[in-house]
Amino acid sequence: MRILALVATFAACTFDTSGLGFKASPDGNVVGTDSAPASDGPIQADASPPCPGGALTIDPKNFSKCEIPAPITWNFTPGAWELDTNSLTLTGPSGPISVSANTVRQEVSSNRVGPDLAIFAINQLDIPSGTSIKVTGNRGLVLVSFGGVSVRGTIDASANLQRKGAGANHISGCGIGAGITGIPYAIPSVGIAGSGGGGGGHESRGGRGGKVKDGVASQRAPGGQAFGFHSLQPLVGGCHGGDGGASGAGVGGGGGGIVNIVADTVIAIDGGIFAGGGGGEGGTDEGGGGGGGSGGAILLETTVGITVNGILNATGGGGGEGGHFGGTAQSGQNARPDGTLALGGNTVAESGSGGHGGTTAANPGDGDQATSSSRPRGGGGGGGAAGRIHGTAGWQISNSASVSPTPR
Repeated sequence: MRILALVATFAACTFDTSGLGFKASPDGNVVGTDSAPASDGPIQADASPPCPGGALTIDPKNFSKCEIPAPITWNFTPGAWELDTNSLTLTGPSGPISVSANTVRQEVSSNRVGPDLAIFAINQLDIPSGTSIKVTGNRGLVLVSFGGVSVRGTIDASANLQRKGAGANHISGCGIGAGITGIPYAIPSVGIAGSGGGGGGHESRGGRGGKVKDGVASQRAPGGQAFGFHSLQPLVGGCHGGDGGASGAGVGGGGGGIVNIVADTVIAIDGGIFAGGGGGEGGTDEGGGGGGGSGGAILLETTVGITVNGILNATGGGGGEGGHFGGTAQSGQNARPDGTLALGGNTVAESGSGGHGGTTAANPGDGDQATSSSRPRGGGGGGGAAGRIHGTAGWQISNSASVSPTPR
């Protein structure tokens, strides 16, 4: 809106204001005349900015409807696709296709409370069987459908070992949720070995890293603390596990990413949505195993209902096995798509095994301690905690579906 402001201060003087449509009164104040000067017409207010999201009845939890761009149509073909939340691109087997996207920052009083989000608007979200979409980037993924939602293919924002999922490892949660790094310890007459890193926390605390051996004045590296809210407001992903201790330490697994679907219709999941944590890397030589990354976040927003005949997974990754001199130990498993335990690395006698990742059925496991008394062996990394799944309408989950952790 254009605003015309006129501020005037007058001393005891007079001047001709007839051409302005104002005149000075005897006391020096400015008053309007009975007749205003000619003009080109009334001042018009600027048009309000477009708000395509205003057509939706649902109010998203973590951004305004007017931050949603105008929708376009996506036509998926079977095959592997990549959706990059950094470059805001969607690339399929035949190359990139057009997108309509916007980015938003989650803030409260100018304080960052979560990672930035990349919002993609679609006329109708229909992901057919045989179509897999890998989500990458530093921003969490938001898909807003102005029509129906049917996911018969897969959307994957999971971590892969130390490579984090989209929107994961953000300082707003991982300042306390990241697993703690293991510590190197000198064992008399044996050498230096490292304890395992702690697993990343999210819905619960991450698993603790394994000690080097009994009789050594060592403590387990703690897992990351639980953080965030079941409502996923703000929307935060998983956290990385801690690296192991000592030379040759395994790197902690990355946190699981963020997938948020918003629609006015039923959200039907017959395929899969994955936001699991990455497995911790196994140690080399005497290094401790890396802790597993915690699961991320899946938020389904609708006022109608959610049906699941497929898979929703935001579980934690397994911890890496402790190292042994002259070799490389086994890494922990990434979060398993079927929601069962992601196992920790466990192949070398006397090295500490990694802890399993957290699921609906189990809290994350602690890493085992090394047992060798004659040579340095690393402790196992702790397992990553499960993340969070939340929906804003009633759930209908079939007996054949796999959903982990339990939706809140």
